[in-house]
Amino acid sequence: MPWCWSAGLNSPGVKVADYTAETAALDTLLAALRRRHGPALRAVLYYGSCLRGGDPAAGIVDFHVLVTSPRAAGQGWMASLFNDLLPPNVFYLETPETAGAGRPARTLRAKYAMFRERAFLRGVAGCWLLPYLWGRFAQPYRLLWCADAALEETLTRAIARGRRHFLDAVTATLDGEYTVPEIWQHGLRLSYRTELRAEPVERLASLVAAGEADLCAIAAGILPGLPGLTLRAGGRYRIAPGRWRQRRAAALWAVRAAAGKLVSVARLFKTLFTFDGAVDYAAWKIERHTGRPLDIPEAARRRPWLGGWVVLWRLYRSGRIR
Repeated sequence: MPWCWSAGLNSPGVKVADYTAETAALDTLLAALRRRHGPALRAVLYYGSCLRGGDPAAGIVDFHVLVTSPRAAGQGWMASLFNDLLPPNVFYLETPETAGAGRPARTLRAKYAMFRERAFLRGVAGCWLLPYLWGRFAQPYRLLWCADAALEETLTRAIARGRRHFLDAVTATLDGEYTVPEIWQHGLRLSYRTELRAEPVERLASLVAAGEADLCAIAAGILPGLPGLTLRAGGRYRIAPGRWRQRRAAALWAVRAAAGKLVSVARLFKTLFTFDGAVDYAAWKIERHTGRPLDIPEAARRRPWLGGWVVLWRLYRSGRIR
């Protein structure tokens, strides 16, 4: 059985009282992960669009999976090497769910990123230059399963440090009065620029609006303690980081954007050889984020090493990556 289930803003140790259809679906996916990776599995974190929507069967569930080591989790030596050199490796999981009271049998799907436990803890706490982890987990998530209480506590502390690091790095680039949603939109924009992600302004606004209550609760525990921030009437924050700090923060984000795109390209090509259907998944992801289709030739699907270049070239030509 899972060590902990938690809901909403992630309150580790709080168990979900009602065994809902959502809980049943997540339990089925978790059981499949435990069968696949055995005792090497250390924790499973749930985030993304299915979490926001509340229905794991509505799309492809996003997980981050922590393991003792990639080799112990069943990867070959080459895949394990690349998982450690350029984390994470990405996997696809598909499993049937038996019919329950009032609902038919369904096929559940998940995409999960695998990290060595130690690497994840460093990345999510803000020890990495790039916000690949500390930017993602500054947003709401759910700790779906954890191997023991000590790791649960360590994860909670690391993510709390990463959230503070994220909001500190974001607010240091601002000057003026801002609402919490405006701060989050700016933060997401900065974070997404460090990856091959093309998010229209409207989508950023909708992402923040969908989780506004949770994001405000996260910010309320962090923003008042950051340097240069003063809470004003109406929930607005006066941000005055100082010229030198603002310039330093802007320069750091510029470095992150340049380095992050290079790392993202490297991850994309690594994924083409470790993730079945990676070309089609990349095209689907881009369409979902931008609202515009991306046609992939059949030859590119048969040859992933070619498909990666096709995806990148068409993204560049369309202006969806810069």
